[in-house]
Amino acid sequence: MNKTIKTITVTTFTLGTLLAGFSQLSQVDASTTVQTQQGSTQQQNHQKLLKQTKQLAAEGKVINSESFGLGSSHDAIVKKWGKPDEGSDRDNLFYDKRHISFFGEAGHTKEIYSNDLSYDGVTYKEVKKEFGKPVKEVEGEDGIYLTYPAGKHTLEIAFYYNDLGSAADTIKSVSVY
Repeated sequence: MNKTIKTITVTTFTLGTLLAGFSQLSQVDASTTVQTQQGSTQQQNHQKLLKQTKQLAAEGKVINSESFGLGSSHDAIVKKWGKPDEGSDRDNLFYDKRHISFFGEAGHTKEIYSNDLSYDGVTYKEVKKEFGKPVKEVEGEDGIYLTYPAGKHTLEIAFYYNDLGSAADTIKSVSVY
């Protein structure tokens, strides 16, 4: 009787261990699949965002400038969006909460600078893959700048350096002029 109880106990323990192991393997496979799908979706979203960025740049706009673009009256911007942030003047409007700045002359926009949060995580490699070779690439102290034609306008994308400070990492800002 004692031997039967030991056999049942050992068999139950062994079977339980095997089932738990298979269960964990299934979870690992499932999480890897989910991570791969999320990565693919993220790449597709970045690709769509970059296409939209180029299209808007050709129109003289950025992703978060709404109806305002190059040539827009700064008075019209202030009328719609309200008083700009401290440090702004007639030719330079800063809206930090909107992640956008308008630079101009004689009260009209000549350049729009955006550091919209939708660009978080978009990499240098993704931009180069989507847009190809830039007409100009500059390595600055704070990052790398890629310049592309966009219709009759210019699109400039700035990237932070990676943690080592040795290579371009993710988008810091987008400018149209």
